[in-house]
Amino acid sequence: MKKSILLLFICLCVQAVQAQVSISYPHFRQVFQRNNVNEATFSVLGNYAGNIDHVQAKLVPVQANQGQTLDWFTLDEKPKGGVFQGNIVAKGGWYQLKIRTVLNQQIKDSTSLGRVGVGENFIISGQSNAEGTFRKPNDTQAIDDRVIAANFYNFFKEYNPSPNNKYIGEHNLDFPMTEFRKIDSTVTIGPMGLSNFYWPILGDSLVKKYNVPVCFYNTAWVGTGIKNWAESSRGVLTANQWAPSIYYPKGFPYANLRRAVEIYGQKNGVRAILWHQGENDAFHKTPAAEYKNYFIELINTLRRHTGMDVPWLISEATSVSVQLSDGTCTPTIWDAGIVQAQKDMVTSSGIPFLYSGPNTENVEIPRKSDCIHFSRGAYVTLADLWFQKISSQLDAIKFPISSKAMPNIQLACGPNNELSLDLTTNFKKITWYNTSSGNVGNLLKKQLLTSGQYSAILEDDLGNQFSMPSLAFKSLPLPSKPTILVMGDSLFCEGQSVELKMQAGAGLIYSWSNGIQGNSIVVKNSGLYQVKAHDADACSSEYSNKVQVQSLPVPTATIEVFGSYMLKATSTNMDSNMGYSWEKNGSLLAEKSGLLRLKSSGKYSLQIAKKYSNSLTCLSPKVEYDYTLPDDGGLSVFPNPAIDNISIESIATLAGAEYYLYTIDGRVALQGKISQDGVYSMNLSGIHSGKYQLVLKSEGLVFTKGVVIVK
Repeated sequence: MKKSILLLFICLCVQAVQAQVSISYPHFRQVFQRNNVNEATFSVLGNYAGNIDHVQAKLVPVQANQGQTLDWFTLDEKPKGGVFQGNIVAKGGWYQLKIRTVLNQQIKDSTSLGRVGVGENFIISGQSNAEGTFRKPNDTQAIDDRVIAANFYNFFKEYNPSPNNKYIGEHNLDFPMTEFRKIDSTVTIGPMGLSNFYWPILGDSLVKKYNVPVCFYNTAWVGTGIKNWAESSRGVLTANQWAPSIYYPKGFPYANLRRAVEIYGQKNGVRAILWHQGENDAFHKTPAAEYKNYFIELINTLRRHTGMDVPWLISEATSVSVQLSDGTCTPTIWDAGIVQAQKDMVTSSGIPFLYSGPNTENVEIPRKSDCIHFSRGAYVTLADLWFQKISSQLDAIKFPISSKAMPNIQLACGPNNELSLDLTTNFKKITWYNTSSGNVGNLLKKQLLTSGQYSAILEDDLGNQFSMPSLAFKSLPLPSKPTILVMGDSLFCEGQSVELKMQAGAGLIYSWSNGIQGNSIVVKNSGLYQVKAHDADACSSEYSNKVQVQSLPVPTATIEVFGSYMLKATSTNMDSNMGYSWEKNGSLLAEKSGLLRLKSSGKYSLQIAKKYSNSLTCLSPKVEYDYTLPDDGGLSVFPNPAIDNISIESIATLAGAEYYLYTIDGRVALQGKISQDGVYSMNLSGIHSGKYQLVLKSEGLVFTKGVVIVK
């Protein structure tokens, strides 16, 4: 037996550890206001882990006949960043919300929220016969699990000794969204319920009739007159009519009512404000006209501040008695004028969506609880009076306040692959909070965040706040690092190119280091080239490998005339790796050097080749030169006449050529052999003035030229 229990415990622990999906919103026992066709739309948000394809949701009634099953459907088709979101349209009922994640058509993880409702929400307000009296050990409680309260408290702590309410601090307006509970004897109907009073009994009756959950909030304040509510709505101090030297905290009692509408009206929606107040004004003889004017001011101010025309059910209540020191009660006072003013609010105030509440004037007279407040014996009667009014007018309240959807969160990557959040919402302002570092941003669009746990407070133009639940955001997955494929040789001649390309991934955009986007680029210039991928969420991969591309210069060719019988090739950056290709009249010549000896006239062309490697040689553009052979018999001498030197050129090569300088009488004045081709400079310094005959022998040819030497 012990082993079985241990194994069960281990299995449960393993399941808990493996749970990879959680629900952040809605909250446990949260009730969303249904409309007049018995439906409500509410948002669902949460977190998941790992890779998933989509998130599915299902609603199952907690018990049979407590709602309409909504079978599995896709809540979020393609969630990102560890966050899922979506909306559910549900019929009135009390549900278990189930969530599961799906990957490759297989269920991956699941979780559930044990209670969430579509039903009725009511804000109780007024004075003590709505608030309740000092809590007694065995407070009233609901029978049905579907009678709910926001269980917290912000009044004087000693007035409500319940051990289980969440005390948020005196007059604190930070109303929680996570403290919904069935109304048992220890629950407080927040923020001001001193006791549960007759409200759980009303809740049971409404649940029984409509078969939907009912949630209450209580903003009533003991001993307040209508003037206190109107003046505090202006934001000014208002005096306690029972002790005129004492003032309520600035903005109260109105602040609790406004905040309840702001927080719960927006998040959960609300059917109506249940207003019970008037005894205080009857005792202090408030004129009926003044009562009505203050009341009109209160309702108009609330609607202006919140932007919500919350319906009101206004009770007719003035009967009051005061307990004397001997424990007896003064005679009961009724104020027919104020009762008429309360009726007139519904019929002739000019304010829409006001409805008549119960008349409690003759309930428990005299009052058995300190002469003023209803005792337990009257609870059933009071609850029934409210029940009759609500049930008879519920269909007439055609415009209950529906809950607002959570903003749609769109995730993408920022410039450095951090998260970039865009919210689709009608709210105008936002403050983002991180659990560890507080306020981290104020942008509705392009808010950059790192991975972490974040919540947000939004505000509308009226300053009303709307909170987003805490969610764990994770960085979006990045595209894989791409690899560049070189389609050819990355070393090429100037004017040529090479294609660099990607094996493109689906839905990816590629951005190259030269600023061009595309799956491939054609490169003509030298440089280092890289590429990175961007997906549809603007997330970027790492840069790819670097590819070195080198465009090598093409040589420039020019032809110079070198003497009378030669053309010389010139180029930039000439070196030993240059090759020369000569043509005459379009026919290739055998000469491969930079000098071309010319033997006849014609159109000569030159192309220079620069060899960079065994696989790459760059060719210059072809250049041309029209050459005319001199009419000098194939031997050129200059200057002539000469003094000390003459230069010799020949149509034949000078390399190995023999020369003879003869006097006019046939004597050899000078002879020699030329070692290299080109232009030969002959020294005549030892030769006398006169006429001479120069003879040149080369390649089996003999050339002669007369020379005159002048000293």
